[in-house]
Amino acid sequence: MQHQARYHLASGTRRQHVVHRLERYTRVGFVVAVVSITLYVVAEWAGWKGPDIILSMAAGLATAVTAAIHGILRTTELARITDTSLTVEQRIRDLRGRLDAVPTEAPVETLAPIVEQFCRLVTQEASGWNAMLRDKDIPLAH
Repeated sequence: MQHQARYHLASGTRRQHVVHRLERYTRVGFVVAVVSITLYVVAEWAGWKGPDIILSMAAGLATAVTAAIHGILRTTELARITDTSLTVEQRIRDLRGRLDAVPTEAPVETLAPIVEQFCRLVTQEASGWNAMLRDKDIPLAH
């Protein structure tokens, strides 16, 4: 249980950092595109011919990179995967708390519902990954 909880916490936290970093890159790319377009319009209005190609290339490149990063974020559903890992970690921690609350002299039968819930949780989590990947046309091992 502890290993699964640590795994899901580390996995969810790592993915959360990746999601935030990619979202930051999209915001920076958007700002670069808007500033480049604004400067391009100002340069055209002022009659400057030098920076117009550089500014239009910067705006186009920033837009393309930002769109690609956004597409990666939405296609991989990284935020959803992160939430799933963190939710599983919390549920395992709750089960662990219930397990720790069972007295040591209690019969083994009292542990059965907790163990069953843990096994069901881990199995459903693995099945959920398969179901999520299946609709993306990703081949799954059988």
